[in-house]
Amino acid sequence: MPRVETLIQEPSGKIAGVDPRRLYDLPFALLTNPPNNFVAVPANSSSPLTAITVSGEGPCEIANLAHEKLGECRVSMQIQDGETQRGLMNRACHIDTIFGSGQQPYWLPESLYIDELRSLIINFTDLSGVANQVAVNMGAARYLALQVDPYMEGIRKRLEERQYMATPYFYTFDPGVAVIPAGGTLTSTITVGQRDHFQLHTLTVVATSMAFDIQIIDVARGESLIDAPNNTTRQVAAGVILGSANFPYKFHTPRLINIGQKLDVIMTDRSGAQNTVYLTLGGRGITDKMWR
Repeated sequence: MPRVETLIQEPSGKIAGVDPRRLYDLPFALLTNPPNNFVAVPANSSSPLTAITVSGEGPCEIANLAHEKLGECRVSMQIQDGETQRGLMNRACHIDTIFGSGQQPYWLPESLYIDELRSLIINFTDLSGVANQVAVNMGAARYLALQVDPYMEGIRKRLEERQYMATPYFYTFDPGVAVIPAGGTLTSTITVGQRDHFQLHTLTVVATSMAFDIQIIDVARGESLIDAPNNTTRQVAAGVILGSANFPYKFHTPRLINIGQKLDVIMTDRSGAQNTVYLTLGGRGITDKMWR
């Protein structure tokens, strides 16, 4: 984004003018449908499935995620396209690993296209132990009708073709959470699904304590994602490689993990107390069709 540049530039570099099509490419805030802009989450339970839809004026393309809440919770999202549902994560993730704030939202590694033919479904699971409320905002660009494309058929076709090739996707531990014994070591697995390859872009975490060490092993290759000198691998302090939704740790070059492969996450506690860890790998789900 933006799909249309604001300034029309000639080959010589001279600015010829402003492209009037930018009048139909607007910033947009996509919220859960009224009256559920604040979603009520019962204590230690899950909220109902809540829809996020756009009106018939034109589609939007989501670029970033922000939220406000009363207490800790996990979030799960899926695309509903007619009767077909497509998840955007393998398990519900801690909301603070993928939803930033209005001051510093989480920018998606791949934008998400939503139009009047498609809805985004979201729900929350409380971790606070008391009645909770959550509000989310998905920062987007809205594409209104253009004179050259009055029914948005052209832009919808282009975006949908890309959307079915790649979507934002998030992975967390196969059980959803990892609990490291006090002073102990735990290995937890993340399994890439059978539908899409996964291109890893960001690492984010919420933990009882950041006093733990971590190593991530690509099981199929027998390689660590964290290289050490002399061709060795070792655990490193979590604080130097794991970020938050506001400030995710972003790989300089994304790493591709193929369908069905596993990552072993080895963690050792340094806090001296039981440590609960919610780790999220942010990236792109890339359809298997690209390899055929």
